[in-house]
Amino acid sequence: MNSRIALSALVTLGAVLAAQPASAHDFWISLDSWHVPDEATVQVDLLVGTGAEPEQWKLRPERVVAFRSIAPDRTLIDHTASLDAATSPKLPDATVRLTGEGSHLLVFESTPALSELAATAFDDYVAHEGLKDVATHRANLKTSGTPGRELYARRAKALVQIGTACSANVLQPQGLALEIVPLVNPHCLDGDSLPVEVRFRGQPLAGALVRMENLSSPAGEIEQRTNAEGRVVFAMPKADNWKISLVWSVPIEDSKQAEYDTLFSSLSFGFAGGPR
Repeated sequence: MNSRIALSALVTLGAVLAAQPASAHDFWISLDSWHVPDEATVQVDLLVGTGAEPEQWKLRPERVVAFRSIAPDRTLIDHTASLDAATSPKLPDATVRLTGEGSHLLVFESTPALSELAATAFDDYVAHEGLKDVATHRANLKTSGTPGRELYARRAKALVQIGTACSANVLQPQGLALEIVPLVNPHCLDGDSLPVEVRFRGQPLAGALVRMENLSSPAGEIEQRTNAEGRVVFAMPKADNWKISLVWSVPIEDSKQAEYDTLFSSLSFGFAGGPR
């Protein structure tokens, strides 16, 4: 691992176990299998909530911007048509066929939606998600303690490993407005630490609160803030299934619809068959 990244792991704010309040803000791609021996059809669910209490996202075609995969040779395949808005909670949201040994990347993007929270709920949400720009903006305008409105959208990525060959396609930014980019392929770790970089509108994002949760045995989340280079380093055992996530929000100027533009982003991956 790059020595500068290793050093950042020491100077970054210490990881703490965080209990997350009940909310449906977290959003991630869940798979029935994360690591398969050869080409496979994987079942995909779009989930909200927490790893301990996941719920199936209410899929609506008009909310989907794109759902695609990037193969080890960087071939891009559009799977948007495979998403089934009529599916029941007992059935997957999509079934995707992946071929070619190596690491495959699934990418999902949604359109913005409007959310309005009462004063206390919005202030608690801002504090819990570590939205420093929003807290400062409300303090400057003296609107803390008032209801808050945001336009929010979701961005999610998931890794699927076929066979043992690791590929670098999963390390490439996908141009998402907010995304978590692994700096090392989780299936090719040289050691037990996973460095990731958070990018907002194409640039490294400093000061964002990033959380990591074990989806195989949920018991709270480990959280860190990104350093000046937009990076955090998590301890990474090569077992179980994982979700890394964050929220970032910035003020919207001169808008009558909402005060804040918010993005939710996640990266999920695993080392075995994963429960839906």
